[in-house]
Amino acid sequence: MPPTSCLAHHRAETAAVLLASTDHPIARVGAQVGWPDQSHFTRRFKAHYGVNPSTYRRHCQISP
Repeated sequence: MPPTSCLAHHRAETAAVLLASTDHPIARVGAQVGWPDQSHFTRRFKAHYGVNPSTYRRHCQISP
């Protein structure tokens, strides 16, 4: 795997953990993993997971 692909994979995986385990705003999660532009973060995350970050977070939430 090329270094840039490996980095993008790591960023997406880290973002997924943050989205599932924190209530930080989507833009903050993107910035924390190295994608400070929210639209770029959303595109890259969706390319990796097939859904946008907010949908991913909704699906990770546990219903009471």
